[in-house]
Amino acid sequence: MPVYVMGSDSSQNPLSVGSVESGLSFHWSLSKAGVLEIKPRHAQVGVSVSPSHSFSVLVRARAPGRTSLKVCVQLQQIDTSNTSLSDHLTDEIQILVFEEMQLTAGSSESILMSPLSQYLLRSNKDSVCPVHYTFSRCVSGAGLVTIDNEGVLKTGPDTGLAVLEVYAMDICGINQTLLISVEVSTAWFVRILTVSSVNSDSDRALPAFPLGWSIRIRALYYDNMGRQFQSHNIQTLVTANRDDLVQLIVDKDSRSFLVQTASPGLTVLRVQGDTTNPFLSDYTPLFVLPAIPEPTGSLHSGDVICFSSPITDQQGQRGRWDVSSSEILQMNSETGVAFAKNSGTVVVYYRLEGGQQTFKEVTVEPASIPVFIPPADRLLTNWPEASEYTVRVDLNTSAANTAQCSLDQWEVIEKKLHPEAELLCSLHFGAPYPEMRILQAIFNATPFYNSATAQYSCRISVQPQSDSILHLLSTRSLSIHLSACLRTQLAPAALLSLPQTPHSFQSSLQLPYVPAFHCPVTKIQLSSQQPEAEITVFGTTDMLSTLRVRMRRIMGEMHLK
Repeated sequence: MPVYVMGSDSSQNPLSVGSVESGLSFHWSLSKAGVLEIKPRHAQVGVSVSPSHSFSVLVRARAPGRTSLKVCVQLQQIDTSNTSLSDHLTDEIQILVFEEMQLTAGSSESILMSPLSQYLLRSNKDSVCPVHYTFSRCVSGAGLVTIDNEGVLKTGPDTGLAVLEVYAMDICGINQTLLISVEVSTAWFVRILTVSSVNSDSDRALPAFPLGWSIRIRALYYDNMGRQFQSHNIQTLVTANRDDLVQLIVDKDSRSFLVQTASPGLTVLRVQGDTTNPFLSDYTPLFVLPAIPEPTGSLHSGDVICFSSPITDQQGQRGRWDVSSSEILQMNSETGVAFAKNSGTVVVYYRLEGGQQTFKEVTVEPASIPVFIPPADRLLTNWPEASEYTVRVDLNTSAANTAQCSLDQWEVIEKKLHPEAELLCSLHFGAPYPEMRILQAIFNATPFYNSATAQYSCRISVQPQSDSILHLLSTRSLSIHLSACLRTQLAPAALLSLPQTPHSFQSSLQLPYVPAFHCPVTKIQLSSQQPEAEITVFGTTDMLSTLRVRMRRIMGEMHLK
C-alpha cells in the first residue's frame, strides 16, 4: 500500500512537496517491527531513493497486528531568528493488519467431492468470529449439497455444481466473504503418493528404501480434469505381491497406509478404488535394500567393525546405533563402532529422531584358537634394560572391517572401546616355588591391540631387579610359557581357579628364554704390583659359551663390558 506526505491543505500535495529542490528530508519508522515493512519506491528495479525524495513510500503487510507508521520531516533551512519554528515536523498513523479469510485445508476457491461423501469446512476465522454458510446458487438443483451450522458438507447421490458462500464478521469490523464452488463428480483415476521421505548425507538419491523403514502412502483420487478430490467415500483396497517382504497397516479412514519393510527385495504395491473397475487402480514399486553396508570381511570374535549409514533426518542430523544383544556386539551408540565379543547372530539398528529406523543382521563367527608369532630375531631375557618382548597373537581378525572407519570412529576405538582389554595374556613358569614367585614379580605380560592392522599381541616387560636376584636367576635354566585367549573363550569362574600350568588356556607357547648373566664386578684396577685380576661371570652353559668380554679405558681405569 502506498503512503505519502500531505500538507495542511490540498494544495500541499506530493506534487508541490516533491518539487522542493532542497531543504526537506523524510524519515520513516515503525513502532512495532514484524507487522509492516517499509519499502522505498523503485526498490524492485534496483533504484534507490534519497531521503530528500522519500515523501512517498510503500508499506507491505507482514503479519496480523497493529502498529504505527511515523514520518519525520527534517527542515534543513530554517530562519533561526524565528524561535517558534521547529527544525522538524512529525506525523503518524495507526495501521491495522488483519488476516485474510481462507480455508485451513484445501483450496479456498473450489472443493471437489464424490457422491455420498462429507467434508468438514475449516477456516482461520472459526475461533475468532462467527462464521455463516449459505448456498447462493445450485446449478444442478436443490439437494445436491447440504451444509450444517458446524460447516459439514454432505453430498447426495447426484453429480453437479453448487456455489457456497462463507461469511465472517472480523473483530476489526471488516466483513469477509468467500465464494467456493462445490462440485460433485465421480473419480476417474487414483494415484499412490509416498509421504515418508528418505534423507541422506549426499545430494544423490538412495537406490532403494532402507530395510526396516516405515513408508506412509496415501491414495489420492482425481476427476476427469485431473483435479484432486478433497472428499470421497471410496473404500480403498491395498495389496502387495510379496507379503513376506512388507507388512501393510491400513488407517481407519482407509485413505492412508503404512508399509513396514521387513526383508530386502522388490514389492509391487497396488491400490484399488473399485473392485468392479480395474482401471481405478495404481501400482508402484517398492525396492528395499539394507542401508547399512555389509561387513567387508568375515566377522570373528575379537574383531572391531565400523558400521555406517548414509541416512540422516530432515535436519541432516545422524541417528544412534543399537544392537539386539550386547553380549555378541559391544556397540558405541554415537559412532557405530562395535567390538565382536561372542559368536552368534545379532541385529544392528540405526535409529533416527522421530521413530524411523533401519537394521542389518550380522553374524559373528566363533573365536579362532590363538596362534602365537614370536619375534624371529630376539630372545626373552630378564635383563632389566631389555626392551619389551612382543608376541603377536593371531585370532583371525581382519583389518578390512576397520578400513572405512572415520576419524571419529578411530578416536572411539583408541579412547573408549579398548579391544585389548578383552585379551588375556598370562605367563607360566616351570621353576621351583621360590624362583617362580620371583619370576612372577619380574615379568609382566600386557595385552595390546594395533588398530591399524587389527592384530593383537602380548607385550612382556621386565621389572628392575636387585643384584641378588640377578645372581640367583643367572644360572637357572627355566621354562616360561605364554598363554593367551579372549575373555569369552574362558569362563570367568575358571580364571579364578587356574593352576599354574598353560593347559588351562586355549593355546600356549614356550618362549625362547635365556637368563641374563651376572657379573658382580664391573670394574678392576691393574698395576705393576697387581698385573692380573680374575673376573667371575655367572650364567648358564649356553649363555657362557657365547660370552664375549671387552675392556675399555675410562679416565685411566679399565671397565669391563
